[in-house]
Amino acid sequence: MENLACLLFGAVGCGIATAIVNWAMCLMMMFYSYTNAQERSLKVFSQLIEMPNPKTLKNYCVLGLPIAIALCCEVALFALTSLMLSPLGLNHCGEPSNYIEYQLFHFYVPPVNWYGNNDF
Repeated sequence: MENLACLLFGAVGCGIATAIVNWAMCLMMMFYSYTNAQERSLKVFSQLIEMPNPKTLKNYCVLGLPIAIALCCEVALFALTSLMLSPLGLNHCGEPSNYIEYQLFHFYVPPVNWYGNNDF
């Protein structure tokens, strides 16, 4: 099997690939938010440093903290699984990472009703 002129890093390569993909997604989202006309009306980049509003922070924590804790536990579980499977080889090591990317994609995509009615 060809490796497309890339070095085979094994478990370390999974970490490198994950870091590259996450930074690329962050930079693309920042670029999209900065250049899109609909996002520009929100003025996200107009004032980068401002005084925090305690009421808004409380609302964010009430809504986002349980999601963040669940996601952090899930990612940690899959990372530990990858580390435990790393002696078995590259294919077994990458499978949990593929699953979590697939699951996160479906977490952010809204459900589609294929039958035409609105019974969810």
